[in-house]
Amino acid sequence: MADIFIPGKNKNTMKLMSFVSKFLCSGRRLNQAHEQLLIVFNSLDAIVYVADMNTYEILFINKYTEKIFGDIVGKKCWQTLQSNQTGPCPFCTNDKLVDRDGRPTGMYNWEWLNTVNNCWYECRDRAITWIDGRIVRMEIATDITDRKEFLEKLSKSEERFRMVADYAYDWEYWRDKEGNWLYISPSCETITGYSPEEMYNDKDILKKIIHPQDREQWQTHAHDMLEGGEVEPMEFRIIAKNGETRWIHHVCRRVFSKDGRDLGVRGSNRDITKRMLLKEEIKVLRGFLPICASCKKIRDDKGYWNQIESYIRDHSEAQFSHSICPDCARKLYPNMFKEEDKDNE
Repeated sequence: MADIFIPGKNKNTMKLMSFVSKFLCSGRRLNQAHEQLLIVFNSLDAIVYVADMNTYEILFINKYTEKIFGDIVGKKCWQTLQSNQTGPCPFCTNDKLVDRDGRPTGMYNWEWLNTVNNCWYECRDRAITWIDGRIVRMEIATDITDRKEFLEKLSKSEERFRMVADYAYDWEYWRDKEGNWLYISPSCETITGYSPEEMYNDKDILKKIIHPQDREQWQTHAHDMLEGGEVEPMEFRIIAKNGETRWIHHVCRRVFSKDGRDLGVRGSNRDITKRMLLKEEIKVLRGFLPICASCKKIRDDKGYWNQIESYIRDHSEAQFSHSICPDCARKLYPNMFKEEDKDNE
């Protein structure tokens, strides 16, 4: 006669029932977790798939992936997720997901252009343990095509901007509301002797190199610009890195975004040293010039006598081209004019 197991009366029976109860509960929890995980994966607007790392067989895809590539479970990933592949993709990341002993190494992030739909994806790959115990590859790939196109347009726009700004003759700059340098053109070094890197590291360097006699004028200009946004151009002197004094023609204005946000100040500095020195020389030429009544040489400030053309050339931007007037030609070359003089008689 078979034994009758009465709950509470047999310890082995109690242990067995307890084990079965825990197993069933564990199974229910496992099924619930599996269903919840599927809900999460299928709600993502991203490619999610799992593939065997040895056979490349696709073991799982979410709904988003199925909409793009169809039902590809059971097929090779390199045959379905990419086009024109005759074998495993040369850029496959399987070797980056496990160590030499086959243990998972963690997340690996990368970007790739899918050749099936020509979309860019940001991928997060990881080796995980599958339900049957084997190590498989799981990838979650987010479509970043719009972002890549935007960055490409931004890069081209920045390249055009820098082509104009970096090769500008004038020293161009842009500062934020706090006075930090956002952009400084390379011409600053030609004009001041200070490199863009030196200026980026010192937001007060422009104020420091302005000639002491012009700093008050600069402070008034800067205050008016910050208060009203529109100011008249100004001219001031700076002390260059080599100690030379240089004249600067300065224009600036506040800049705003399309939605009205204050983006700081845009400025431009032009070296006008030669022009200012020329103005000084012109003032000298307007004064009294000591000139010889006989040979017409001019005495300079050092007491030397110079040919009039040499003096004017050295003290202005005028240049001379030499020729002979008719009166002087007759005096220097009378034989050339004998026939003409006979005819006139």
